[in-house]
Amino acid sequence: MIIELNELKQTELDQIMTIWLTANGEAHNFIDISYWESRVETVRKMIPTATLYIKKRDQNIVGFIGVSDGYIAGLFVDRSERGKGIGKALLDHAKARAQSLTLNVYQQNKQAVRFYLNNDFQIMDMQHNQETDASEYTMKWKRSGQIESD
Repeated sequence: MIIELNELKQTELDQIMTIWLTANGEAHNFIDISYWESRVETVRKMIPTATLYIKKRDQNIVGFIGVSDGYIAGLFVDRSERGKGIGKALLDHAKARAQSLTLNVYQQNKQAVRFYLNNDFQIMDMQHNQETDASEYTMKWKRSGQIESD
């Protein structure tokens, strides 16, 4: 069952941050881990401002998605739980509560790009991220299935 976290406990935030840092390092091995480590405190402060949906197993968070004003700020699943449909379940939960969703994903993160394309997102734009020196796509999903051009 996917649940929305309304009041984030310190232990939950710690679990989320561990998943966030580990998953970023694994999925983005083309970016030095020091970049992600330098962002921990900023992200720790931002996490509580997003709408958070989590999946737990045995009282431990194994995956989460953070959404802020229709933007998916992050979707991460613990390594031991990947390939079990948790990411899709979290994404479907967020989609059920939105008319449209956007996100940015690194072009080199081919697994994530494929995941979002397989879940009805479309690539809308590509840009270069100056901080990471990597290209990223802006992707969008819209409930009707029709993407409007800007």
